Amino acid sequence: MSIEAFIVKNLCSECGVCLNSCPFGAFMKIGESIQVLGDLCRSCEACVDCCQSGAIAFKAK
Repeated sequence: MSIEAFIVKNLCSECGVCLNSCPFGAFMKIGESIQVLGDLCRSCEACVDCCQSGAIAFKAK
């Protein structure tokens, strides 16, 4: 079983720091929200370390 990142919407400040934190390019700004491209996420958790809002979590996929 693998895990992938997801954004907890009510915690996300949409600052965009996560967009550049992922070495695999798994975050994308679509309209006014930031989304995780699950097929690119490698569960490295680099995004968790950079998110000041604590809005990034992981789930089994």
